[in-house]
Amino acid sequence: MNHLITLSNVSKSFAHQDAPCTLFNDVSMVFEQSKTYALVGPSGSGKTTLLSMIAGLEKVSSGSIQYNETALHTLSPQELHSFCSANYSIMLQRPALLNECTLLENVMLKSFITTSKISYDKQRARQLLSYVGLLEYASRSPKNLSGGEAQRVAIAQALFSKPHFIIADEPTAHVDQKNKDCIINLLINAHITENIGIIISTHDIHVANKMNIIYTLQGTPYGNSIEKKINNS
Repeated sequence: MNHLITLSNVSKSFAHQDAPCTLFNDVSMVFEQSKTYALVGPSGSGKTTLLSMIAGLEKVSSGSIQYNETALHTLSPQELHSFCSANYSIMLQRPALLNECTLLENVMLKSFITTSKISYDKQRARQLLSYVGLLEYASRSPKNLSGGEAQRVAIAQALFSKPHFIIADEPTAHVDQKNKDCIINLLINAHITENIGIIISTHDIHVANKMNIIYTLQGTPYGNSIEKKINNS
């Protein structure tokens, strides 16, 4: 099944001093599990907010976001958390790894804290650490990892629960070019081998051009418009 995330006439406004500020107005988009996506645009253009709404972490002001036939706004907070945990994995700019846990335990963290039925699978966690080239550090704390190594652990962590989508907020923002290429190649390979849709935000056009589809966020007086570019199918 090719799972779909569908945004229908989505608007997002914030209170700003005494007047509302419209970030998005009447936006409609579709994200397919079978493709990879990049959101690009300047700081403040709404990339992180858009990712947060897609991931169910932030509510839309109007319109709806559906995952297949399920409208996210119809779920209770507990249902929404469980539903999104089962279908998405989220990667941050700076990985939120626990220094009190080993790398292996960090990869398996979702199985400890989620309400979803995710298998407690040490073998898969070890395979994923091997995939990102860090199996030899499995029993170590992440506190001495470089930025690139930490983000590679975050990829293993994101893959562990076998999500349908990985949603990543500027995953290459704080690493050098060598690690940047490594991180994006790991994500693309996971997309191909595990059938995971990838949605990332980035300032880097080199990174964006490796995705199938680029959405560019552009400011207007009525909220950001979104321009779509297809790189390849």
